[in-house]
Amino acid sequence: MIDEGLSNPAVNLVGFFLEFAEKLLASARSHVSSEGMPKRIEHPFLFRAPEFTGPAASGSTISFRGIEKPDFRGLLLFHQEDWARDEAEHCAREHFHCDVRRERRILDETFQPIDRPTFGEYGNQLASQLTYEVYYAIADLCERLQTLRPTGEQLLEAYERLKEEWTCPTVTWRLGAPLLNFKTEKCPVRIGHSLELAPLSHDEKTSLWNQNAGFGPFGEPQEMDRGDLARAQFVFRGASTTGRNDSGFGPEFRDEVVRVVTALRLFGGGDVGIPAVLGRSTGLFEKSASQYVFDGRARNSGRPYELRSADWNAFTKVYDALAAIDDKMSIPLSRFNQAYGRQSGEDTTIDLTIALESCLLPAKNTELQYRLSMRGAALLTSLRNPVETQALLKTMYEIRSEIVHNGKLLSETGVRKKIERLGPVVAKDFLHVCRDVVRDVLRESILRLARGGTLGALSEELDAEILSGLLPLA
Repeated sequence: MIDEGLSNPAVNLVGFFLEFAEKLLASARSHVSSEGMPKRIEHPFLFRAPEFTGPAASGSTISFRGIEKPDFRGLLLFHQEDWARDEAEHCAREHFHCDVRRERRILDETFQPIDRPTFGEYGNQLASQLTYEVYYAIADLCERLQTLRPTGEQLLEAYERLKEEWTCPTVTWRLGAPLLNFKTEKCPVRIGHSLELAPLSHDEKTSLWNQNAGFGPFGEPQEMDRGDLARAQFVFRGASTTGRNDSGFGPEFRDEVVRVVTALRLFGGGDVGIPAVLGRSTGLFEKSASQYVFDGRARNSGRPYELRSADWNAFTKVYDALAAIDDKMSIPLSRFNQAYGRQSGEDTTIDLTIALESCLLPAKNTELQYRLSMRGAALLTSLRNPVETQALLKTMYEIRSEIVHNGKLLSETGVRKKIERLGPVVAKDFLHVCRDVVRDVLRESILRLARGGTLGALSEELDAEILSGLLPLA
């Protein structure tokens, strides 16, 4: 036993850890030789290559089974009161006294936080916590390596992970956001400040999903359906740094993903979506967390979205314009994105029309249908036939009013007649035609706003363009 009086900055702190590790592992090996290694059952979902051909073969096949594994972590933590307890506590105390520590949240008997807790006061909360972490450093190492005989180099690695836990106030999260209905030729590629677009392998899907495999299906991330993950072929990867005691990762990565997906939807047609961001923290105590993207809804099977190599420069202009306009288009874009998750055509129509109204009718409450249809036609003159665009936007607004004020359905005769007046092509795929024209209106508005100005100023500019078209030629 090393003299506990040697608590000074020059003490060999790593030696205390190694002394503890050697005694703990010797006790564990002796126990296993006589009692055997305990086992545990994990229930992971496995994503693997399909065993069939055809369009569905582009995704993954999912299987589920119980896997029996040696329980190294459980063995060592279960016996922490019996094996090398004095050495573990001594290691923790010496590191604490040498200021190898960060701020800890310790409460007194009235549940108030203590500013500078000492090692053994207040029910030994801090002593118990630090001592447990000494045990966990070895238990985690043996679990990862599946052995009770780690090398000296591996023990030093475990010590460095423990020191990081004790001294670093932050933790890094590795994040993945799987894309649905999406494909591209140019990959991997960096987007923005923090995202990497890359192919999503079957093994990475398995890793993203099985964050709590020991709990079986009850440990699944609930924000995303595993069938959606199986179909995804690409993923946005990134990282986030948070406080070590935070329960999950911050919103910055998700917000960046929202901007990129919004830019993709504004740039081209197709049901590209991301239901959720899945993440796991690095460090000694790994944590898992997930967050919805938008409201978490995405079409299970929709029109595929393809971003070709030749499209990237034009797409980047839309992405950069979104970053430049701040919150000027927050409501139109929110409604536009919301339409992608709607299951009923009526809800989709309402969302798309509200997106148009909030973009083209700022602070207006008269002649709404006329102003909306004329401004939209003027905005898209270089892209679409103005007469056809005006008729489509006028009809959308009429149908929105029928749905909201009269409780009509898109399938009812009167509504269908309004749609059919626009021609057979529009009538065949009315919702997609509506989404395409709203996409064009929002994208062109954003590109103009990125050069400066407000929605109100944009409306005045469009009105002036309409008026100039009515003036006689000189």
